[in-house]
Amino acid sequence: AAGARALSRDLMILAALGYPLSDQAQAHLAQAPAQGGVVPSAELASALAVAVQAQSTGEVALATALIAAPGANRLDAASLTSIIQALRMAGLDDAARAIALEAMIGGPPP
Repeated sequence: AAGARALSRDLMILAALGYPLSDQAQAHLAQAPAQGGVVPSAELASALAVAVQAQSTGEVALATALIAAPGANRLDAASLTSIIQALRMAGLDDAARAIALEAMIGGPPP
């Protein structure tokens, strides 16, 4: 079960990076949702959303750094995919890939 949830998290990361998911991968996500991990404060999540809406690259980078401070692999899947998507929308694709890689190599949250 833990391996299936870890796979779901990795699939969500790949989707956040813009990779299309097969029907089989989407079915897996529906059957074994990713669970666990640190959820950032509502204030940080809100700051990230405002920065994305304002198209403020620097503020997106700062909010992302604060959210990922505990370590990308420790974040819950929804927060992790949100920061990856935010970085991509801000044109910071290299940073998005770096966060994704850190999370995938680090494994699922403890």
